[in-house]
Amino acid sequence: MSTPSSDQILSQGAALRELAHSLLQDRDLAEEATQRTQVAIWAKGKGTETVPYLRGTLRKIAAHLRRDEIRRRTRETDASRLRLSTSPASDQVVARHEVVQQLADAVAALREPFRAAI
Repeated sequence: MSTPSSDQILSQGAALRELAHSLLQDRDLAEEATQRTQVAIWAKGKGTETVPYLRGTLRKIAAHLRRDEIRRRTRETDASRLRLSTSPASDQVVARHEVVQQLADAVAALREPFRAAI
């Protein structure tokens, strides 16, 4: 078995892209999977020129990309929920500011030995 040339690897691009799209149902992810497969084949070298090897490599890469995409979406959804649940409402912010202002005024109104203690 010989090392595949760049032209041999690139000549399989359309078929790999089509398979990747059928697996991932997303053109951008399919393109990414195709490119990663081509790079992996090129880097590995010998014994990678068979069609079953190309398809197997693509399937593994597509599965990793799909899992990564699901994890990314889950993290983004969780982060947006957390952000919404931890953000106080504007009326709460205003009320807190008023309480802090009243506290500051009360401390300022104290006589000196008490004000210094606080």
